[in-house]
Amino acid sequence: MSDEHRPSRDSEIGQRISAARITKGITQATLADVLGVGSTVMSKIEAGKRRLDGFELAVLAEALGTTSRALLGMTHRTSALAAAARIGSGAVEPALRRAREILELDAIADELGLDGRAAPRRIGRPTKVSRAATAELAREVLNAAGSARSGIGDLIRLAERDYGVDVAIEPLGDGPAGVLVQHADDIALVVLNGDDHAARRRFTLAHELGHWLLGDSTPLVVDADLGNNNEIERRANNFAVEVLMPEDAVRRVVASSSDLICGVVDGLVHFGASRETFVNRLTELRLVNPSQASAALDKQVKALFLHAGRQADYPSWMGSTAARRLPSRIEKRLVNAYVDGRIGIGLLSQAFGEQPVDLATRLEADGITVNISLDHSALSHI
Repeated sequence: MSDEHRPSRDSEIGQRISAARITKGITQATLADVLGVGSTVMSKIEAGKRRLDGFELAVLAEALGTTSRALLGMTHRTSALAAAARIGSGAVEPALRRAREILELDAIADELGLDGRAAPRRIGRPTKVSRAATAELAREVLNAAGSARSGIGDLIRLAERDYGVDVAIEPLGDGPAGVLVQHADDIALVVLNGDDHAARRRFTLAHELGHWLLGDSTPLVVDADLGNNNEIERRANNFAVEVLMPEDAVRRVVASSSDLICGVVDGLVHFGASRETFVNRLTELRLVNPSQASAALDKQVKALFLHAGRQADYPSWMGSTAARRLPSRIEKRLVNAYVDGRIGIGLLSQAFGEQPVDLATRLEADGITVNISLDHSALSHI
């Protein structure tokens, strides 16, 4: 947005803050205390004579019971956001709150005219609802990625690069395994539970990607339990199995192993699969009989890795818990905008969930030069 339009925009934002404050029934002085500024500064904000950075905007939005987008005068882009807002409280709420926050940050970047707008895309959807049609779609994905013989390595990269599906990871405790927020051709966001085992997160992402590519039209898909046995969930699970553990690749891995247990461990490492999922795949392909499957499932997973001499691979297979990730497209556009002086450290710290000083230190360690001041008067970019 050009500078000549900025004063009127600041005034409009100030008017919305004032109106929201009055509706909320709190005084200007109280709101000033929440923001950590004096009453004079708060008065200037409401008069449009003092600009806000993204962090300040988020603080005010929370205090006023609204959103940054609403204070900026931006309407909700899609029914997906409205659907997220209608979901009740409980274990699902943190996932939806993070999804909403990410979508709002992306929308603010759109409003500022930043490069890198969302562009999710699908390939041809199956015309039939069948396991064979789902398997064919999975093969199409594998062939397009050049992964038909080996299976997909970096699934997050494939989802984001090839299909424009944004992938976030957020520690959600006992919350859902994953959430997919989608709408038409302008939103496709997956939030995965960072407290889950790495193999479970990987399967969940493949499952959510299946929902997207199969054209499941629900604006908000909440997968609290991937064992849900309705038809739509079975299709997404089948897609995940076929795309993560393609039959030919599974057969080759098992055939090259010295015994059954080594074959299971080799499969866990190669495909990034959970033990239960991989053993079920072996059973489905009739590569093991029921007693062999039970033998593989009865032992502790660490014991399987020890038997196979691959104990060094166990930590990476388990993956880190409490993982957190911002979609790479959104991270790139916000960091680039910050370096270019288009947005302030406040908006960036909101995106990453880090304190401004800590974030600046981390970015500098990554070779990104930033200038940070905790003087609010110097933070003039939204």
